[in-house]
Amino acid sequence: MNKGLLYFIPRFLPLLLLAGGYWYVCELNENGCSCLANPDKPKPFVIADEDTVLLRAGNEFIRFPESGTKPKIPDTIERALPDVAIYLQNHLNKQLKITCSYGKKEKNNTIMPDLGLARAEVLKQKLVNLNAPEDRIVIASEEAPAPLYVSDYLIGGVDFSFMPNRLLPFTVETMLQNDSVTVFYEGGTTRFTMPSETRIYLENLRQYLLQNPMAAVVLYGHTDNSNTDAYNLDLGSRRCNTLKAFMVNMGLPSNRILTESKGETQPLYPNTLEEGRMRNRRVVIKTTIATHTEKTEQH
Repeated sequence: MNKGLLYFIPRFLPLLLLAGGYWYVCELNENGCSCLANPDKPKPFVIADEDTVLLRAGNEFIRFPESGTKPKIPDTIERALPDVAIYLQNHLNKQLKITCSYGKKEKNNTIMPDLGLARAEVLKQKLVNLNAPEDRIVIASEEAPAPLYVSDYLIGGVDFSFMPNRLLPFTVETMLQNDSVTVFYEGGTTRFTMPSETRIYLENLRQYLLQNPMAAVVLYGHTDNSNTDAYNLDLGSRRCNTLKAFMVNMGLPSNRILTESKGETQPLYPNTLEEGRMRNRRVVIKTTIATHTEKTEQH
């Protein structure tokens, strides 16, 4: 063997071992490396709202390909996304803000102003497909000064944070301007339809009652004329009680929700057509500035 080669091999062998170790640790094993750069160390991925923790993923992260928007989501995080959607559905006073990072050198081939917003929009649509309310998910982006790429994937750079719902700006005065809200029922039953805007109203109503301890709510139950007077009077009462239970479950105070059944006596539309009967099967929610005692005596 060439003596020169024998001379250089021992001297270059440590460098070869170092390069091989870097390749295994940083690339093949995807553990990241700060040997040749100083990238940002990703924070542990957590989805939480104050004391309510929906996910603590540890060292697992949502990854985006360099200059791309299709996320690589670990199973642990994927399984938690339906819980995030349900949490938003059940907490109308909350919004979710999704923030995604992007590197300065990444190419933005999307229609969005930057790659971070495009990535955040992809994650937003994943939640919307899980029935999360689209109007309560906002997106944001930020440029990462030293992004960490492993195997051409950006590691970390995704943040889920909850904040107060901007759709709940109601004050006492604006609440009182709402004369009434109507909830509609299926024929002959106590099953009702609850649109998202009505749920938002009820959340506002909860806050209004907390701010005004002398205020009360009255539920007026109505039916069509499909049965006897006595039956419809009872059905109107049961409809009120079903809605009241729903409202109490949302956090409204039970002792300040009064009920009164009108039965079939106050139709809004003729009962001769099904469309009219559908609109007559209802419970009307009204707020008042009267005290609980006054309302109890009045009804």
